Amino acid sequence: MSIEEHHVSAVEFIKTHIRAWRFATLENTSITLLTGNSNRVYLVQTTLNISPSKLIYRVFGPDYITNKSRERRIYSKLSSLGYAPKNYGESTRERIEHFLDGFGHLSRNMLHDPVIIDQVAKRLRVIHSIDMNEVLGGETIMTDENPRRWREFNNNRIETNPNLIHKPEARGEILELLTCQQWEAYQNILPRNSPVVYSHLDPSPINFLYNSQINQVYFVDFEFSGLSYRSMDFGLLLNEITYDFLYDKFPYWKYCEELKATDEIVERYVRAYGEGAEMWVEVKQSLIASNYIWAMWSLASYKGPSEGYDFLEYALTRYRRFKNEYQQYLENGGLEGLVRRSREIFTVENENN
Repeated sequence: MSIEEHHVSAVEFIKTHIRAWRFATLENTSITLLTGNSNRVYLVQTTLNISPSKLIYRVFGPDYITNKSRERRIYSKLSSLGYAPKNYGESTRERIEHFLDGFGHLSRNMLHDPVIIDQVAKRLRVIHSIDMNEVLGGETIMTDENPRRWREFNNNRIETNPNLIHKPEARGEILELLTCQQWEAYQNILPRNSPVVYSHLDPSPINFLYNSQINQVYFVDFEFSGLSYRSMDFGLLLNEITYDFLYDKFPYWKYCEELKATDEIVERYVRAYGEGAEMWVEVKQSLIASNYIWAMWSLASYKGPSEGYDFLEYALTRYRRFKNEYQQYLENGGLEGLVRRSREIFTVENENN
């Protein structure tokens, strides 16, 4: 559907759920796309003198990426607990959410600022403490389950449609990504000793908001959330900082290596979270693993050549980072090498104190 069609659907859906919007029309409302890879998220606002005058309108993406019924259950639970914006109404394909006035997106380089690091880490600690057993009881670890499911989906698609990968030079790398060898490398790098907690699992800078007046961070968009290792949110976040997803030219994202997390940045996040050397090792493992996760997701999202977001090139970029960083991990002594480095960092800090 086009943005104009979504505008029509949004106004009609909002009018059925929020009485104050009963006089809303296409003429006295506007719609703006905020994000749109899996789910499509819009800001809908009206010139009518009513409250609320701004709303988030979310159109759910396909079920083969994430289970939308599950996603709605999670959101309802989080909203009822005050950890997600108010849910004004939803159907199987769309939802109206409260717009957080006074909150806005941070620039990615601000996520290296100690003040912001402190707030982000503390907010993630709160999220990790939420009891979601009522909703997630019996579930497996999502950072095992989702990549496994996406890998199976990708293998089946390529087997039935050998011409899916339209770039001949990319085919070899994509087939390599899907091999058992790379799956085993991913399984090997996962931080198995890290405590399993409820996790956001998509902490991109576009998925959390900041209010400078009250110095508060607020996470949104729990589409991928579920059980995972406590370090995974940090590995995902610190990698996402290096990508500009608001880049306005093809391929509509840009890799910025200068924002790659140093050992010291990882240390700051870990200390702000309230942990030490053990978690530092876990985050370093998660930094590598998160590249494999998003490579599989991006390939699953790829439908063929497009003038829009280049999912194929993004999958290749994330896979190349995974392969290269995993090789460096092995060359530097693997897990034992990370443990040695963590002791150096935290021992020096303790001596200085």
